[in-house]
Amino acid sequence: MVRFIVLLLALSFIITDIAFACSCAGVFGPANKFSKADAVFIGKVIKIYKPIFGYDYRVKFKVLKSYKSTARKYFVVSSTLQPEACDYPFEENGEYLVYAHRWQGKWRVANEACGGTRKLSEASEDLKALEAMISFVPK
Repeated sequence: MVRFIVLLLALSFIITDIAFACSCAGVFGPANKFSKADAVFIGKVIKIYKPIFGYDYRVKFKVLKSYKSTARKYFVVSSTLQPEACDYPFEENGEYLVYAHRWQGKWRVANEACGGTRKLSEASEDLKALEAMISFVPK
């Protein structure tokens, strides 16, 4: 009986880990997300390229405003476009606040729960914080 209970407890931890694979350990505020990201910008998706092989789509943005590390006019990130894979489901012509990370030679984004990337219309709290942060940076 004891073995059965131990087995059930072990399985419950495994199932919980699988079910919440994309959950974050703690809530991150805009300043924390900003410091962890390699690039932060507002962008409009102008093209989503289907994968030639594998699962990664390439999402091309026109950069509308840069907050960190991108002076480029265009920016491309890799994404599976699957929220359950911790990626963001971008749509063409959508405008987003993007927190990008360099990983294994590619630019990637995490979903809105962990990485902060979200539709621009849903990013007012982050935008206020970002504007406040950059207003303190000497020019």
